Amino acid sequence: MAPLPLPALPFASASDWSELARRRPALPRVLAFPVLPLALLPPLVLYLAGTLDPARFPPALARGSWGALAAAFFATEVATWLALGWLIACAARSSRVAIDRPTAYLIAALAPVPLWLSSLGLLVADLVVTLGLAGLALALSCRAVYHGIAILGGVRESVTAAWITQIAVGGALIPWVLLDAALLWR
Repeated sequence: MAPLPLPALPFASASDWSELARRRPALPRVLAFPVLPLALLPPLVLYLAGTLDPARFPPALARGSWGALAAAFFATEVATWLALGWLIACAARSSRVAIDRPTAYLIAALAPVPLWLSSLGLLVADLVVTLGLAGLALALSCRAVYHGIAILGGVRESVTAAWITQIAVGGALIPWVLLDAALLWR
C-alpha cells in the first residue's frame, strides 16, 4: 500500500499517516490490499491449526467443521472492518473532528494489521504464546486507531481521540461477541 511497512503503523509519525491520507486510496483499493488478503490470513491459519491439531482447542470447537468456522471468522472480520469504519466516522462527527468516511475506513483497514499478523501465533502449539500475541496485537491495533484519529483528524486533545477510539473499538468488538455466543450455543 505504501513505502511505510503496515506493521509499523501503530508507531508511525504524523507525516507517515498524513502521507497515507494525502494519497487517499479508493475504497476498492483498500479492500484489495490490505483488507481482503490480510483478513484471509487468520481464517486460513485457524483452519490449518484446527485440522492438523484439533486437540489443542476446546472440545466444542474441535468437534465442529473447521471450514465453517474459518468462513464465520472471515465474515466476522469483514463485519468488524465495516463497523469500525462506520463507528470512527460517527464518533468523529459527533465530536466535531474532521474525519470523513473514506478516512475512517482507511483507519479501520490499517488498524487491524497487527491482529491479522498475530494469527500466525496459532501455528505455535502453546496457548500462552498465542494469547500473548493476540493481546499485544489488540493493544497495537487500538494504538493505531488512536494515532490515525489523532493525526488524520487533527485532534489536539488526547481525551477526544481516546474517546473516539474507545467508542469505535468497543463497538467493533460486538461482531466478535456475537460469534463467540454462536459458538457457545451450538
